[in-house]
Amino acid sequence: YVASPVCHGGGRPDYDVVASGVHCEEDTPLSSVDSLDACYRLCALALGTGPGICDSFAYDATNQQCYYGSSWSTCHDAVNTASTIYAAPLWKSADSCPRVGVPHPTEWIETSAQRTVVCCSTDGAVCDADPGGSCLPKAATVAEAQAACAAQNMRLCTAAELDSNLCCDTGCDYNTRAVWTSSSIKDEIPIAGGKGACSWTPHANKYSLGYAGGVSTSFDLDGAKQKCLELGSSVCKAITCSGSCTVRASSSLGSSNSGETTYVASPVCHGGGRPDYDVVASGVHCEEDTPLSSVDSLDACYRLCALALGTGPGICDSFAYDATNQQCYYGSSWSTCHDAVNTASTIYAAPLWKSADSCPRVGVPHPTEWIETSAQRTVVCCSTDGAVCDADPGGSCLPKAATVAEAQAACAAQNMRLCTAAELDSNLCCDTGCDYNTRAVWTSSSIKDEIPIAGGKGACSWTPHANKYSLGYAGGVSTSFDLDGAKQKCLELGSSVCKAITCSGSCTVRASSSLGSSN
Repeated sequence: YVASPVCHGGGRPDYDVVASGVHCEEDTPLSSVDSLDACYRLCALALGTGPGICDSFAYDATNQQCYYGSSWSTCHDAVNTASTIYAAPLWKSADSCPRVGVPHPTEWIETSAQRTVVCCSTDGAVCDADPGGSCLPKAATVAEAQAACAAQNMRLCTAAELDSNLCCDTGCDYNTRAVWTSSSIKDEIPIAGGKGACSWTPHANKYSLGYAGGVSTSFDLDGAKQKCLELGSSVCKAITCSGSCTVRASSSLGSSNSGETTYVASPVCHGGGRPDYDVVASGVHCEEDTPLSSVDSLDACYRLCALALGTGPGICDSFAYDATNQQCYYGSSWSTCHDAVNTASTIYAAPLWKSADSCPRVGVPHPTEWIETSAQRTVVCCSTDGAVCDADPGGSCLPKAATVAEAQAACAAQNMRLCTAAELDSNLCCDTGCDYNTRAVWTSSSIKDEIPIAGGKGACSWTPHANKYSLGYAGGVSTSFDLDGAKQKCLELGSSVCKAITCSGSCTVRASSSLGSSN
């Protein structure tokens, strides 16, 4: 078995200052951090360390606050402008006219790159490539594009406006161009981590009736968005603009004869709730990659996990809390939890187990999916060393429909185990009896087993190589382990020492990344 690179962690991305002297508002108060480095660490720890995973965060040096992921809602120019936003220096480019069939990808590119310029009116009702009769630049940086639009009392268009074909046939033969949008990474800061960015859908020639919360003040578009989020989704349903903008109270939109445009926020703009968890295992020992600040309650551990990884189903699937030592483990803060000394932690996770296709090559696919442990799937079993899969060990078919617990018991009775998703994907279980080639079967993976080593970059996995061996004992350790114990020892030794695990009944940690053929 060879560990995926993520099992041994990764490096931290680089950031630029995107905006300084801004005011950030938080959904959930964070513990204070005393340095920019500590803020870096919190962001990387929570969201991961790979490019595109932790694209942006903010640090308020005056108040020693760090904002990232689901911990912030908005950052804007206001009083208490103590925060600095750090993010990759990227801006969104998109297709000027999708319907003409010469597509340009919507992509994040450097702000110093050049794209064509089209501009939209403040209320989003009009797009123009030649306002005043002169074509806007065919090639410009973001700063140049913004200046060109501002000179016409206009702005860059949103990606949604471009996608609606608003800018088609607006002059200068720009229908087939890639153009700048109004979106920077700073604008895409997620409201609830992992569930996508807050976005506002424009509805041209539509209005929403009534002022939200009795607020009749006129704002520019950004100010109206901010006020709407402050009022909350139960009060503010939309923003209606005609030159200036006002916050509105009705989710029903009427037809406007005066060219008004109404913007409706996506659900994520107003955040989300915390998922429910079950106890998956208790009395286990968790080892951490990076020490965390202690937390004095299970509620505080819930909060840290939801704050870091998000609040939607599938975002923060699992975490562990050690009440004795007041430690919370989640995302990239834990590496393994296992039965050992110091068994003070309890793992909380969604009660899900992985189901997969028994034989992918036959062409009757079943999706690899997370389902309830009480659901029923067919059972096939693998040998401890992963060399053999069998649907009828001993001449009797394994259950065609069983829960996870029943499937595990059926395999254990044959001195076997459930197969990994990778083993199933390799077609190891094809043609192993009982006409099970077209069945969805249980794998060996629970959510607990899928705890990520570096948050956002996927789970640690071990690829089996049947009839292969790795030469030499890693670090001189010749001790025999079961499979889980060998994996644990290999990670303890580190990727520079332990390259693989070789099993034949029992398992040993090995030193060579070159695999030889085993007889």
